[in-house]
Amino acid sequence: MYDNDASRRGGRVYKKKFGDMPTVDHPGDSRGKTRFEICAWRVNDAKSDLTLREFLELCREVLAFSGRN
Repeated sequence: MYDNDASRRGGRVYKKKFGDMPTVDHPGDSRGKTRFEICAWRVNDAKSDLTLREFLELCREVLAFSGRN
Protein backbone atom coordinates (compact mmCIF):
# COMPACT_ATOMS: atom_id res chain seq x y z
CA MET A 1 0.00 0.00 0.00
CA TYR A 2 1.33 3.43 -0.97
CA ASP A 3 2.07 5.69 1.98
CA ASN A 4 2.40 9.45 1.40
CA ASP A 5 4.52 9.99 4.51
CA ALA A 6 6.89 7.19 3.54
CA SER A 7 7.02 8.66 0.04
CA ARG A 8 8.08 12.05 1.38
CA ARG A 9 10.83 10.39 3.42
CA GLY A 10 11.95 7.93 0.74
CA GLY A 11 11.55 10.11 -2.36
CA ARG A 12 12.25 8.50 -5.72
CA VAL A 13 13.56 5.27 -4.21
CA TYR A 14 10.24 4.70 -2.43
CA LYS A 15 8.04 5.72 -5.37
CA LYS A 16 9.99 3.54 -7.80
CA LYS A 17 8.85 0.43 -5.90
CA PHE A 18 5.27 1.15 -7.00
CA GLY A 19 5.91 1.61 -10.73
CA ASP A 20 3.94 -1.50 -11.70
CA MET A 21 1.02 -0.72 -9.39
CA PRO A 22 -2.25 -0.56 -11.37
CA THR A 23 -3.76 2.86 -11.80
CA VAL A 24 -6.55 4.37 -13.88
CA ASP A 25 -5.91 6.47 -16.98
CA HIS A 26 -8.56 8.73 -18.50
CA PRO A 27 -7.79 8.61 -22.22
CA GLY A 28 -9.48 10.99 -24.58
CA ASP A 29 -10.04 14.70 -24.75
CA SER A 30 -12.69 14.98 -22.00
CA ARG A 31 -15.36 15.83 -24.54
CA GLY A 32 -17.70 12.91 -24.82
CA LYS A 33 -18.12 9.67 -23.02
CA THR A 34 -15.49 9.21 -20.32
CA ARG A 35 -13.39 6.10 -20.70
CA PHE A 36 -11.11 4.49 -18.17
CA GLU A 37 -8.16 2.22 -18.78
CA ILE A 38 -6.02 0.41 -16.25
CA CYS A 39 -2.26 0.75 -16.73
CA ALA A 40 0.92 0.75 -14.69
CA TRP A 41 1.54 3.83 -12.59
CA ARG A 42 4.89 4.61 -14.26
CA VAL A 43 3.27 4.46 -17.72
CA ASN A 44 0.41 6.70 -16.63
CA ASP A 45 2.90 9.09 -15.04
CA ALA A 46 5.03 9.18 -18.20
CA LYS A 47 2.02 9.57 -20.48
CA SER A 48 0.68 12.46 -18.42
CA ASP A 49 -1.79 14.48 -20.51
CA LEU A 50 -0.63 13.10 -23.86
CA THR A 51 -3.03 11.18 -26.06
CA LEU A 52 -2.08 7.58 -26.71
CA ARG A 53 -0.89 8.54 -30.20
CA GLU A 54 1.26 11.38 -28.82
CA PHE A 55 2.68 9.12 -26.12
CA LEU A 56 3.61 6.41 -28.62
CA GLU A 57 5.29 9.01 -30.82
CA LEU A 58 7.27 10.24 -27.82
CA CYS A 59 8.31 6.63 -27.11
CA ARG A 60 9.48 6.25 -30.72
CA GLU A 61 11.49 9.47 -30.46
CA VAL A 62 13.12 8.30 -27.24
CA LEU A 63 14.05 4.96 -28.82
CA ALA A 64 15.44 6.67 -31.91
CA PHE A 65 17.47 9.05 -29.75
CA SER A 66 18.82 6.22 -27.61
CA GLY A 67 20.19 4.56 -30.74
CA ARG A 68 22.28 7.66 -31.50
CA ASN A 69 24.37 7.42 -28.36
